[in-house]
Amino acid sequence: MKVAPTGGPRDTTPAEVLSVDPASGATSFSGDQIRFSFDDYVDRAIRNAITILPTVRFSVSYAGDEITVEFQDTLTANTTYSVTIGTDWSDVRGNRPLAAYSTIFSTGPSIDTGIIAGLVSAKTLTNVAIFCYPWADTAAPFSPWETPPRYRLPCGISGTFTIRGLADGRYRVLAVRDENRNGLVDAAEEFAVAPADVVVQAASSQPVRLKLGPAIDRDPPVLTRARALTSQLLTLQFTEPALLTPTWQRALEVRSARDSVIPALAAWPDPLQNDRLLVRLAAPVDTGSCRVMISAGMVRDSAGNYVDTAQRTLLRGVSTADTTSLRVLSIEPRDSSRNVLRGQPIVITFSDAVDTMNAQITVEHRAPQGAVQVRTRWASPISFVIEPQEARELKTWYATTLGFADVRSTIGRSIRDSSRVLTMLTEERPIDPGSISGRFVPSDEMRACSPLVVRVLASNGTIAASFRPDADGSFRLDRIAAGEYSLDVFCDRNANGAYDHGDVRPFTFGESWWPLPTKISVRPRWALENLSITP
Repeated sequence: MKVAPTGGPRDTTPAEVLSVDPASGATSFSGDQIRFSFDDYVDRAIRNAITILPTVRFSVSYAGDEITVEFQDTLTANTTYSVTIGTDWSDVRGNRPLAAYSTIFSTGPSIDTGIIAGLVSAKTLTNVAIFCYPWADTAAPFSPWETPPRYRLPCGISGTFTIRGLADGRYRVLAVRDENRNGLVDAAEEFAVAPADVVVQAASSQPVRLKLGPAIDRDPPVLTRARALTSQLLTLQFTEPALLTPTWQRALEVRSARDSVIPALAAWPDPLQNDRLLVRLAAPVDTGSCRVMISAGMVRDSAGNYVDTAQRTLLRGVSTADTTSLRVLSIEPRDSSRNVLRGQPIVITFSDAVDTMNAQITVEHRAPQGAVQVRTRWASPISFVIEPQEARELKTWYATTLGFADVRSTIGRSIRDSSRVLTMLTEERPIDPGSISGRFVPSDEMRACSPLVVRVLASNGTIAASFRPDADGSFRLDRIAAGEYSLDVFCDRNANGAYDHGDVRPFTFGESWWPLPTKISVRPRWALENLSITP
């Protein structure tokens, strides 16, 4: 049978560097390029995997099994440089290298051989880079948001990194998710600061562990637009989701074109767009140009940043009469829902702001055995919450009767519903938790820090539990949901119970952090005892 030749087994060996010109370790370098030769053809994308430290601009020319890195900037005298080809490239058959390759040379008579190595932990390492600043570059004012680091190294896919060719001295190290690759710590980028400056002595240093944390929100919500939906309903749009404060009415002013103040009756978050607030006015606005002003104390964001300066904007009123009727938009959980959690609240959402001071809503929550005590509260002018005071029974039908005796909107519209009845079936059985007890044995490095906090982490990174070990290291954790967990530990330097990854404005070191190799499997209704946690 005539067939095409198979070509033999598939080539799965990645290309390797055969030679470098000049060779690694060269001194008194005065050229403007480095040439790498490979034992196989490489993909052109290899140019994106090249890093030069200290950072200089460069270009890459491609010739199949050879690439040439040409420096666009003049190299600094008496300085050691490293050129690293990372692992984010492949040969023409798609084989990726198993390790990065580095070559080192010096523009002076000697080579600096110091290194800083470490580990970065993050949900994803995409665009994460290590920023390293020599001590001389950290003199006040240290401004990593406007000064690029002298050493910038992309983080490997394993989270490990090694900066080579360093002189003995002190260095400041950060990990940054450099989304735009501009070499700066921008306001919206995740970052982590090492717990202390790293000292390179006799060409070696202590390993650095960095756990990436979120960008720190320092800016309050900014009012960007106001619009009249009807003659008595406004929408205020902000740069981010805004939360109302108890003093919002004193801080909000709406003036008509005739310069008269129109009081606001109610305000609440727009259920469809979380960066907007809806405001119900006591009287119609005229169709001229109106002014909206908010001052300190009206809104804040989820990070606790309050509006501390007056913000103003204009809007043009509309003549459209407000005909919004008051009705029940939704009730959660819905009627005849099954597998309802034993403590799940019932949330009633109305179509418009309710006069909550005078509204009369009767609630009867019943099981077959009799009535169940509940707590009620208004979460917002449109949201009424009913919570059972005690957990409901398992696998039981509950009936809730709602009576709307005198419920009106803030503009006087009455609700048409007189009553509602809904039923729900609770879950068949709860997911019973387990417990963990044992002893934590810290390393010598950890013993130097105090206090230590050990965290139990779910697979999605959420914190299931945390504890401070007793003097002898013993601990016990109850009511841990069944699942697979990992552990880490940090030095709670400010004693707030939470891991702090540092700051750049003002500059603050992060807290020491260590991942732990211990993995825990928690089973329902099972006590995991005598667990030994060691680094």
